[in-house]
Amino acid sequence: MVSLTPEFAFPAHTETAQLIQHAIMPHGRDHGQAFALMIGVKRNVNPRLRLAGDSLGQADIVAVENLCSEYSDNKFLCTMLSRENQHELCVAARKFRNLHVFGCWWFLNNPSIIEEITRMRLELIGLSMTPQHSDCRVLDQLVYKWQHSRGHPRESAGRQIRGPRGDRLGAHPRGNRARRARPLRRRAGALPAQLEQQEERSTKDTKKHERSDFEASLLLRVFTPDAI
Repeated sequence: MVSLTPEFAFPAHTETAQLIQHAIMPHGRDHGQAFALMIGVKRNVNPRLRLAGDSLGQADIVAVENLCSEYSDNKFLCTMLSRENQHELCVAARKFRNLHVFGCWWFLNNPSIIEEITRMRLELIGLSMTPQHSDCRVLDQLVYKWQHSRGHPRESAGRQIRGPRGDRLGAHPRGNRARRARPLRRRAGALPAQLEQQEERSTKDTKKHERSDFEASLLLRVFTPDAI
């Protein structure tokens, strides 16, 4: 995993780009390891604040697209710090099967922004992403980040599964809910037989909400790079 500035470009005649090209890419391809990029950090914009003086900037998604295109046998995980980069990052993930989007980190770790980004990702790329992550070195940071994040993926996925009125994809809400649930089952493995039977016979709203919330909660699993 590497943290990169908004000016990151690839290919380029920079030490960072050359290291990626000649060392990281061959190693990742030979050993089946994904390369994680965290892009958008502007270091020490206010030196008076010392370690708290970092900020963010909008990056160029072309660098990520070039990596995914040129090294199609490598796997990439990417998260970008600028809110303005999120939509084009999702579109890039639709175009490249070796790109996996993850996390809402640092300045994106606000409840309203987490909800917005998670809903957009679910609508554009479904479950081919990891809603949240943490690489914190201080446990307290993980605690409040989890508090901010734990509800939004479940609620957003619930809306995607059942829709605001239970009929988001058409006039047959039972069939639509089943279609929405399939990717969750594929990602998490087969659900217990009891829940499968319940899904087929239950049409009451209370049962529908309980089931959808349970399935959506599977989003909170931590996916390894091998799963992408």
